[in-house]
Amino acid sequence: MAAADSWPSIQRHGLLSTSALVDLYDPTPAVRHEILETVRRRSYVLSYPGLDDATVRDQLPLKFIDRCLFPGVTTQEFLDALNTRVFFHVDEERLLRLLNARAYRNKVHDVLMLDTATFLGNHPNVELAPYNTGSVHVPNMPPRGPETFEPLEDYSLPYWERIRGSKDAIVELTVRHSAQLGNAVLSASQWHHGARVS
Repeated sequence: MAAADSWPSIQRHGLLSTSALVDLYDPTPAVRHEILETVRRRSYVLSYPGLDDATVRDQLPLKFIDRCLFPGVTTQEFLDALNTRVFFHVDEERLLRLLNARAYRNKVHDVLMLDTATFLGNHPNVELAPYNTGSVHVPNMPPRGPETFEPLEDYSLPYWERIRGSKDAIVELTVRHSAQLGNAVLSASQWHHGARVS
C-alpha cells in the first residue's frame, strides 16, 4: 500500500525505505531531521528536480512508543529500525482493514499485489515481525525494538503461533533499504474508501 500515483516512481526506483527516500530527495537538514529523528506528526511531500513527488507518511500510531520499548532500546534506535525498512502486508484482510481505517479511507492509495515466491527469490534476506511494528496507539502493547525483526530463516514461527495464533503469527514482511518489485508484481491498482477504483 503506497500513496496515490506512487507506482510509476516505484517502477523506476524500487520501493524505497524512508531513509532511502530522504537520501534520494535530499531535503534540507531541518526536514531530514524531522523525518528521520523524530516521531513524525505529519506527512511530508518530498520534491526534487526530475523526480516525481514522494510522500513520507506520518507516524501518529507511535503515540506511546516511549512506553513500549525493550529495556535499553532508545526511541531513536527503534525509529532507525523503522525508517530503514520497506514493509509489506502478508494478509489481505489486514490490508483491507488499513485501507478502511479512518486515517486512510478518504485518501486514494496505490495497492500492489505480489507473488510471494517470486519476491522471496529476488529478496532472500527478508525479516518478519509478529505485529504491526509501527502501531503503538495504546500504552500496554508488546515491547519492541530492532530485534523484533527476525530473519526469515530464524523466525520463531511455532512460538508466535502459540502466542498469537496461526493467523497472526506473521504480520509484517520487511526488507532493508529498498525492494525491486519487477516480475513479482501481479497487479497494481488504486483504492479509495476501501474499494478498488481502477
